[in-house]
Amino acid sequence: MSKSTEALGRALGDLTHRARLLGLNDTQWAARAGIRKETLSRLRRREGCDFETLQSLARAVGASLGVLEKAAPDSTADGHFPARLERAYEDRLLELCASGDLNPERWARRCSIAGSSAAPCARRAFCRCSMLGALMRPDRAARPEYVAAFREIMTRIAGALADLPRSALPVRMYVAGGAALHLYTGERVSRDIDAAFSRRVALPENLEVSYRDADGAAQLLYFDRQYSDTFGLLHEDAYDDSVALVLAGVDSRVLDVRLLSALDLAVSKLGRFSSQDQDDIVTLARRKLIDSASLRRRAEDALSAYVGDTARVQGAIEVAVRLVVDAEARPRKGRG
Repeated sequence: MSKSTEALGRALGDLTHRARLLGLNDTQWAARAGIRKETLSRLRRREGCDFETLQSLARAVGASLGVLEKAAPDSTADGHFPARLERAYEDRLLELCASGDLNPERWARRCSIAGSSAAPCARRAFCRCSMLGALMRPDRAARPEYVAAFREIMTRIAGALADLPRSALPVRMYVAGGAALHLYTGERVSRDIDAAFSRRVALPENLEVSYRDADGAAQLLYFDRQYSDTFGLLHEDAYDDSVALVLAGVDSRVLDVRLLSALDLAVSKLGRFSSQDQDDIVTLARRKLIDSASLRRRAEDALSAYVGDTARVQGAIEVAVRLVVDAEARPRKGRG
């Protein structure tokens, strides 16, 4: 039996099983699909068939034909997540992602950060398919007292959402600014959290947390209620390409906390482009989280959707790309 016959036979077998579950015999199934019963009988003996005929049979039993990614080994039934997620496994994947190594042999045929079944695209430092399903934890250099304060604010927001109907959940929160930078790199502690939501959210009152840093100095972290992503430079796919942040005690089924990808975080710095923004872009480049070619491509793509004084932002892109090129040329320093 040829491979095409086997594939068609499996598809028809699955659809036949579904028809029987619906109480349909071949005559009833064919009539519902708008084809003759003899056509259905002949299909079972053929090596191939017209796609529309097969699609009609599928629709008749409430199914649809499509292309599905093969589930990764030891994954959940839907193929979207590993059956077991251990810290050592996460560390290996995160190290591989940070390395920038795009060799498919190292990644294997179906692998990515914590469960995506898409392999990285060749010769691209950033691509959407490689970010699907991505998960990350705060960088090891992130200050634990800051992470604890950040987590407390997320917990309070999640608590205000917990009683919403399931259909409204999860609410996605997209973190940008200095908070995202610190969680990626452990550098530059920010006092405020800049974030947008996937839905209009009535935030709880108390979204500021006092804490003491490693030196015992009093610090304050608060959620910036005035933040808006309207005026900054942001790629239209930035939220779709964001990275899920794992925070102990925060239920992602209620509040899905996500960071702008490192590349989109850098792009978001180009609107204001203060000296601090420039330093942040260099920090991301030194950590090998972005590269000059990808930054130019992503920023110019984002800028094409904007109107107004785009010449100023184009100038910022040129300066930022040069800064990243310089950072790429310097050897990476160890973490102190």
